[in-house]
Amino acid sequence: MTVETEHSRKYEAIKAEFPGIVTKQFECDTGWFPILREFFAVVRRVNPKGKERDFTLLQIKEKLGGLRIYYRLGKRVATAAETQIHAAYSAAEARAAGTCEVCGRPGVFRVQGGAWLLTRCEDHAEGGVPAPPSAGM
Repeated sequence: MTVETEHSRKYEAIKAEFPGIVTKQFECDTGWFPILREFFAVVRRVNPKGKERDFTLLQIKEKLGGLRIYYRLGKRVATAAETQIHAAYSAAEARAAGTCEVCGRPGVFRVQGGAWLLTRCEDHAEGGVPAPPSAGM
């Protein structure tokens, strides 16, 4: 199975699990998909079926070695739900910071070639070396 096929298959499974919520492709590797699934589970729990329009997924991507989930909440979203969604986003971002983007095993923040930032395990480091804590996000 090619990487692209695996990415598409896993994305489609999450999209089918959270219809109306997952409306954009993921611009990150599959190691972070379980983290995204947990985030969407919170969104679904606090913003139930039939109210999907109150949550708009704008983009999901890797940026500077970290997971970014960009979304917009409708004006009808209750404050408690908004708080829980923001907390789920913060938890996803923090968890991704210690998870290999490729395989989902424990990973560390790395610098590759002096310029590229990534979060990877040793097996998927691709020459990236662990970055000092001050280089983090």
